[in-house]
Amino acid sequence: MCSAGGMGIRSLQDLQVYQDSLDAAEAVSALLRRDGLRRDFHLRGQLAKASDEIASHIGEGFGQQTDRHFAHYLGIARGSCNEICTHLAIARGREYLTKAECDEVCARYVRIGKRLTRLMQHLRMEDRKRRG
Repeated sequence: MCSAGGMGIRSLQDLQVYQDSLDAAEAVSALLRRDGLRRDFHLRGQLAKASDEIASHIGEGFGQQTDRHFAHYLGIARGSCNEICTHLAIARGREYLTKAECDEVCARYVRIGKRLTRLMQHLRMEDRKRRG
């Protein structure tokens, strides 16, 4: 079985950062149901896509054969974390969210981004050529 860098990770669901990304995506989905964001189709679509992509890229990376490939997908997911914070700031500027709401959800994605960075560093140190 795959152990994601020897960390006792046997399945995608064992990765805490993956679980966190799913929880954060649910928080974004709740915001997207608000009237303002429901009417702002472009921003709504950008937020939805970016939040969906984080868990998707973690999952896709987990299935890769090498640690470097996994780390590559984690880097893309980390970029989406930054993208979400930008979209949330725009939503705040358009008064779809309060400052506290924006800060709380963005803080979740900052934490996810930091976890992704640590996992990427670990994978690059391990640098296994065959993960599974």
